[in-house]
Amino acid sequence: MPLIRKKHGSDPAPVLTYICHFRLSAVVIAIAAPVLLLALAGLTYDFAKGTAKKNGVLFSDAESINAASALTSVIFNKTGTVTDGSYRISGVYPVRLSDTQLLYLAAYAEAYSNHPLAKAIKAYAGINIDTARITQHREEKGSGSIVQLGGTTIVTVGNLELMERLGVSGDLVPGASVSAFVAVGRTYVGRIDFEDFTLDGAREAVSKLRREGISNVALITGDNTLSATRVGREVGITEVYADCTPKDKYERVQYIASNQEPDDRLGFIVSSSSDVAAADLADLRIIL
Repeated sequence: MPLIRKKHGSDPAPVLTYICHFRLSAVVIAIAAPVLLLALAGLTYDFAKGTAKKNGVLFSDAESINAASALTSVIFNKTGTVTDGSYRISGVYPVRLSDTQLLYLAAYAEAYSNHPLAKAIKAYAGINIDTARITQHREEKGSGSIVQLGGTTIVTVGNLELMERLGVSGDLVPGASVSAFVAVGRTYVGRIDFEDFTLDGAREAVSKLRREGISNVALITGDNTLSATRVGREVGITEVYADCTPKDKYERVQYIASNQEPDDRLGFIVSSSSDVAAADLADLRIIL
């Protein structure tokens, strides 16, 4: 599929500058020999790709430039696009455990995960994980992780949907930011809250899209509604889809894409660490 990639960093502004540039640009070729027109058109695309590349923006092919010039809607997959993608722990709330014990369990549950929340937990816990203690492990994509310790104790870290699906009992109330719940067996033992920060250029990038006529801008994320709405407000996006699993994202983008007008074009912006199948449904995939 058509693709734009930003080589360094996750600031969306340079990529969106080029999208807006190609929406407004036109090339006029005056030529006496029409047979050379096709060759010159190819050179025009090569020149455009070369200019963008000097600024760290890579267009996969001429089709990606055409798609960028025709975009009418853009969806941001939040983490790593309008936020910096590196979560920090903002609160630890154990139930009948100490903070240290809760973080210890959570770190073991996330031992094999590379999710940004898992990385934050392991860094904050600051322990040496003995993987020999883990007899089984399973990652629930987009929801959390489950491990078995010493062949008996099952520890789960994940979102509210995963806890409800596993029948975990307890007072599971999400915080105002991103929350991960921890359970031993089916007993809730605590919550860990996180925050991430919006990128400096994100609000201006969204504003630039709108100034150039891309009025349909949305944000989609697995974060809870409170957290997602806050980030949307900070960057100027009011159309926010929160609490989305990978399946939810796929179905939402599928719905949007299938309800476009014939001349509409949809762009989906993801970070380089994202694995979002929904992006393949868009007319243009943009990787930061």
